[in-house]
Amino acid sequence: MEKMVSIVIPTYGGSDCVKRAVDSCLSQSYSYLEIIVVDDNGEGTESQVKTYNSLSSLIESNKIRYICHEVNKNGSAARNTGVKASTGEYIALLDDDDVLYPDKIKRQVEKLSSLSADYAAVYCSHKTFLNDELIEELHVKKSGNLLYDCLIHTIEIATSSLLIRRDAFESINGFDESFRRHQDWEFVARLCSKYKIEADDFIGYSRILTMRNNPKSPEQAIKFRRFFIEKMEPLLNTFEAKVRKKIIVDNLLDSALWYLKNRDFRAFFEEYKRINPGIYGIRFFWNRLRAVIKRGKVFVVKPK
Repeated sequence: MEKMVSIVIPTYGGSDCVKRAVDSCLSQSYSYLEIIVVDDNGEGTESQVKTYNSLSSLIESNKIRYICHEVNKNGSAARNTGVKASTGEYIALLDDDDVLYPDKIKRQVEKLSSLSADYAAVYCSHKTFLNDELIEELHVKKSGNLLYDCLIHTIEIATSSLLIRRDAFESINGFDESFRRHQDWEFVARLCSKYKIEADDFIGYSRILTMRNNPKSPEQAIKFRRFFIEKMEPLLNTFEAKVRKKIIVDNLLDSALWYLKNRDFRAFFEEYKRINPGIYGIRFFWNRLRAVIKRGKVFVVKPK
């Protein structure tokens, strides 16, 4: 018997793209699934009305389930709401501006079903588009115990890439609703701290950048990242001191790069001195240079 897959799509300010995401779910070659859209715009807001209208025919024909938060909470809360309302043995998460490829769910169900119980999830490769231009094709390779790789961001496990066992999702109590940003990193890190994750190198979805939820300033980006580091302290403390220091420095320097993207060099160097990275700073920029050479291009998106 096929296993039910619940696809949860949180949406906020995405009335112009959420139907495209839903349509990609309805086009899956795997048919035993339910699609749950959680509208986090707030009941009665202009964005909520537009979102409902864009999906009304699918809601009324019972092709999808639509849940509306009375007030805006955040993406973490919306994902938790959707999972609590779902019935699937497996959970798939899809951002409202991303698009699944037709065999994504089928292939991941086959892979995850073949793994032992110490594997919580499967993640896949993807293409990234900006203004209809393909800017990157990211291939996943690494499987197993991935906590360090997630915290240092040497691998990317986006929520849209995942198929997760429901019992694993529930065992870590879902998403932390205190997060306004980086909730995906935090969730995946906790998942990796308890389970193994399997990579399957196939293009499962398109990540379509809209920049709707980008930080509004470098200061905000740094604030979000420091909050992430603080919340990660219990996991960071499982590493030896040198490794813990490297993880913290890499995260702080990564957020400080927002100043360079804004060409605010003075603010960047002031933040650099405040971080005081030492040898870890040299290693950070060397690794970034290697990554740029490997990718063959520099992709920079400035905060709005």
